Amino acid sequence: MELHENQIDLDLPQENLIQHVVTRWNSMYDMLRRMLKHKKAITVTLDEQNHHLQTLTEREWEKMEKIADVLQPCKVASELLGGNKYVSSSVVLPIICHLSREMVIQDDNPRYTALFKEKFVNEMDRRFNDFSNDSWLQISSALDSRFKNLSFIASNERSNVWQRLSKLLESVPDLRPVSIEQEPKEPSAKNFKMAFNLPDLDEVDSPSEDEVSRYRKEPCAKMDSDPLQWWKLHQGSYPRLATIAKKYLSVPATTVPCERLFSTAGFIADKHRSSLLPDSLNMLLCLKDWL
Repeated sequence: MELHENQIDLDLPQENLIQHVVTRWNSMYDMLRRMLKHKKAITVTLDEQNHHLQTLTEREWEKMEKIADVLQPCKVASELLGGNKYVSSSVVLPIICHLSREMVIQDDNPRYTALFKEKFVNEMDRRFNDFSNDSWLQISSALDSRFKNLSFIASNERSNVWQRLSKLLESVPDLRPVSIEQEPKEPSAKNFKMAFNLPDLDEVDSPSEDEVSRYRKEPCAKMDSDPLQWWKLHQGSYPRLATIAKKYLSVPATTVPCERLFSTAGFIADKHRSSLLPDSLNMLLCLKDWL
């Protein structure tokens, strides 16, 4: 293939171009990024062909670059919120706040970029207007040690979130959670550091300060950390808060797994395998998902 040959000559990886599909999330962004990555190879390949097609101008390539930059936060948001193997309930409000900041129209934005941002913000207001006031999502973010400063919530609402969390704490019995015995593992340096940073027993049981107040004084965790792992390490210091965190730090139900399953089924049950039995299709889909 001429494109792959030119990619080799230009020291570029041999990759096929990506086509935009309306029903596939982020396919527009992936298509633009792949074209921009192989811009030289595409240009050389088209110049070698005997055709009368009008190729992209430098201004159009520049326009593609700006559109891809605007779409990049949308790809990050959809991938984070579409996961089902990690806590995502606490990420909803920070992601919405991040998208709102990214879609603010700047003075140097071209007209097409400004129009996209304007329509995007209008759609966000229509779809997520009530999300910012959702008490479940607010408490979930507060219990995530990465976002407990609640900088994405209006300052006058943050105290209300902590008050609601304190009321929830009153309904939890003052019992330390029973830890599950696991096979002993060699402790890492990171686990040692976090273990020795735990408060002393006298400090934990001190009645002068409740768990919510002490938890708020904890430093925020790193963005690449696991909130469930954080609570596992700190449940001895905050036993009742840890019980609430197990309930609120969850994975909200989305349509993403179903859509992925439908896409996989479309690849398996194509026109070349029209005689495939329904039971066989179900088994293949289950094996694909489990493995």
